[in-house]
Amino acid sequence: MVLRKKDFAAWRINWKDKAENLLGLAEELNLGLDSFVFLDDSPQERDQVRQMLPQVYTPDLPKSPSELAPFVLSLTRFETTSVGQEDLERTDMYQAERGRKETLELTGDVESWLRSLQIEVRATPLRRESLARAAQLLNKTNQFNLSLRRMDEASFWGWASEPGNAAYVFHVSDRFGDFGLTGLASLSRVGTEARIVDFVMSCRVMGKKVEEALLGYTLAQAQAVGASRVMAPLVEGPRNAPAKEFFAAKYSNGDGAAIDPSRVGVPSIIHLREEG
Repeated sequence: MVLRKKDFAAWRINWKDKAENLLGLAEELNLGLDSFVFLDDSPQERDQVRQMLPQVYTPDLPKSPSELAPFVLSLTRFETTSVGQEDLERTDMYQAERGRKETLELTGDVESWLRSLQIEVRATPLRRESLARAAQLLNKTNQFNLSLRRMDEASFWGWASEPGNAAYVFHVSDRFGDFGLTGLASLSRVGTEARIVDFVMSCRVMGKKVEEALLGYTLAQAQAVGASRVMAPLVEGPRNAPAKEFFAAKYSNGDGAAIDPSRVGVPSIIHLREEG
């Protein structure tokens, strides 16, 4: 057998129904169901998943096993325009996440668990060497994405280089390993008002107070260049409810999309390091 246990990000090997197992995998990996492709040689199993989880792509497989490999190769669902270092290390990252969740199960205390992770966030201005991953994050992230703006590398670099605009990227790591470049924020300032244009975070670091640290840093950057009012208008989409819920708790009461500075700060359990 060519594949080994280390080649799998997650697994379910039991007698439960396939739809239930897919829901469990989606929760474990922090992925939307539309990120899954379900391959099964049973027409009955495929029909059940199609009915219960229509977001999951479930193709009909050829009857002959000899046709399976060419069929899978023909699926466009696995194609990507670019492959970065984070993509190559994705399986290792998911396996590290399993270790984190096992630690949570042992402690039973979320706050103590988060503190034990020793999370570090490294904030840097957007650079040429981080541009490809930043653009990938901007264009592929749906769940935690403030504006749902899509831009190619050249356009995003050009926008970030304009006077009054700035973009920052965030690398996240903890004692289990490196999440890689998993956050992005951009600002546009006119006079004393700044607008958070993009605020994007990978689902891999959701729920660990990393979003709090990123917003705290972004707000501090806006204030450092003279902004007394910071806006963060949300563009609602079919899948960015996590971003909507997060920012709703940070807005000033009755002031539209204005951020309330008293509701924003870098959590003490997060070590934030700024690099010029």
